Amino acid sequence: MALSVTSLARFVVAFLLPRYPLINALTLLLLLSERAVTDVNPPFNPKAVYMHVGMFFLCALGMGVNRIRGLSALIHACHLLFVALVMYTSVEINYRFWVKVRIVQRMIGVAGFFLLFAYFSDSKSLKLLKRIGEITVGISLLMSTYTVLQSPEDKEAFLKFVPGLHGALFIYATLLAAIALCFIPGQYVYDLTVVLLIILISSTCLIDTQLNYWTKSRGLHYWNQIRLLIDNCTLIVGAVLYLSYSKISNKNE
Repeated sequence: MALSVTSLARFVVAFLLPRYPLINALTLLLLLSERAVTDVNPPFNPKAVYMHVGMFFLCALGMGVNRIRGLSALIHACHLLFVALVMYTSVEINYRFWVKVRIVQRMIGVAGFFLLFAYFSDSKSLKLLKRIGEITVGISLLMSTYTVLQSPEDKEAFLKFVPGLHGALFIYATLLAAIALCFIPGQYVYDLTVVLLIILISSTCLIDTQLNYWTKSRGLHYWNQIRLLIDNCTLIVGAVLYLSYSKISNKNE
């Protein structure tokens, strides 16, 4: 039974993750279309948009081919980190600081899990790639801990939608920080990924699905919040990836 569940999880992961770049490209275009109504100047050069969309498409296509799946996932992870850097440093995007941090934090986490996907997809991958992926996810979790404690917008959303008020916030932040500090040195990662999976599912369902709150009360663009929601769902799939692939990988090492 355990083997069948693991096999099913691996099948779902292998099906969903290669589709993420296509969804990313589509929602990026929809976000730019939504912003075009109010923006005087586009936040990105049209040529840059075509380049990013093309990269998303090529990476998705490559991840559908077994022979180059690992390489394509690695390229996509590097591309996501580059996009995260652009989103954080660009003045033309004109997002408030807390919005930029929410976007970048999740992109870094997704990139980390794609690095792990690249490692698990290629039996010849160096173990260093796995460590870099774990460290990248750990950095994302540290950023998430910081935002929920220091960002008034994220903290208010947590206290508003998660039962338990400040007690729940303390437990949530402590668990996130503990998981991050285990991912970075690579200690007890498998066990704590189970806890991370529960946390991600809970926070996504309780907080990120509140579209009216984020779009009307906090002023986020609708497709921006959809992108954040998709990123969180991808982090959930990434946690399932780690749980379903890592034990098999350890046996082969």
